[in-house]
Amino acid sequence: MIRVRIRYFVPAFAAGAVVLAAACTTAQPTSQELTVTARDIAYAQNQLTLRAGVPTRLAFVNEGAIEHDITIPGVSAGETADAHGHEEASHSMGKMAAGTVHATASVGDSAMVEFIPKAGTYEFACTIPGHKEAGMVGTLRVQ
Repeated sequence: MIRVRIRYFVPAFAAGAVVLAAACTTAQPTSQELTVTARDIAYAQNQLTLRAGVPTRLAFVNEGAIEHDITIPGVSAGETADAHGHEEASHSMGKMAAGTVHATASVGDSAMVEFIPKAGTYEFACTIPGHKEAGMVGTLRVQ
């Protein structure tokens, strides 16, 4: 009689394990979006988190009364990514270091930039003269 119970128990247990494993598996995201809003001499979000290796769309929105940007050196696993709002920025970034993500927007404008982040912790800042020094900085953690 014990032999009969084991015969039915093993297949039932194995089938249950397969269902449980399938339920615990989560699909990896195919993309992620992040919005950063600039106000005068501050970012509304100064602590950000992203998943490494996942294509990312960063929307940069300027709600301030003066031009702002966001610059994240070294975060991109690919080429340097640069974007401007509808109106061209009044400041020039010149040549940016490899892997830098940069977006700039005039008053009331926005910009969108796409990149693939690599794992690490990065400081981001506004590179308009005097803004970083006034505290317009934040931290991005890519896990």
